[in-house]
Amino acid sequence: MENAIKHGFAKIYQDGRILIQVSQEGKELVFRIENNGEQMRQEVIELIQMMVKEDLSAIRCAFPGQESGYGIGNVISRLRLKYEDKIAFYYESDERGTSCTIRIPLQEAWGSS
Repeated sequence: MENAIKHGFAKIYQDGRILIQVSQEGKELVFRIENNGEQMRQEVIELIQMMVKEDLSAIRCAFPGQESGYGIGNVISRLRLKYEDKIAFYYESDERGTSCTIRIPLQEAWGSS
């Protein structure tokens, strides 16, 4: 949600909208955050998608020479430490805005077996 405000609404001064949804889809807990702010660049989306599959040490270096990306890297690292490769974390962006979806295994989210 921080990125929706910081980046999505950087050039929008009114009528900004953020929608937060949490749902269960099958055996997954799904978090989805949407905003109607500025469209995310495709190369940034692709970089983030690649981070999900990278070694944890490589995630820290995903945004070299930039002043942003640390928050996303931190979230992906924490999710990967807890759920390993069982997570999905992805962005979609078009003229209507940007959405971020995070999927984690439901049983592991609740700590039951």
